[in-house]
Amino acid sequence: MTTTTQQNVKIEQAFSIFNENQIEAIKLIIREGFWGDCGERFADNKIYSANGYYTNMNKGKQFSGIMSSVSKTIKSSETNLILMISDWWQNGRGDMMFFNMDLIDETELENWANNN
Repeated sequence: MTTTTQQNVKIEQAFSIFNENQIEAIKLIIREGFWGDCGERFADNKIYSANGYYTNMNKGKQFSGIMSSVSKTIKSSETNLILMISDWWQNGRGDMMFFNMDLIDETELENWANNN
């Protein structure tokens, strides 16, 4: 399990587990899918302050496949930085991605997503 204790992890470190297609999909989610903030339980089973992003973007099957691979990558890494939950509202329509805002700087995250 990857446990991160340092405040404000560098974005490059947080996203080093993803390939280029996955990174571009995540950037799109950050730019267009912001839902709000909440407390969420991450891989170490602790609750952290998190920003949530709606991942069902209606961008087609290819995008859906990329998001599926993002989810698998997150789960296999057991990171405390990013969390993905399928069907978060339990109505079949809302997969969510959460970023641990106790460890990732929000401004840095937004700037990274907006720089292609």
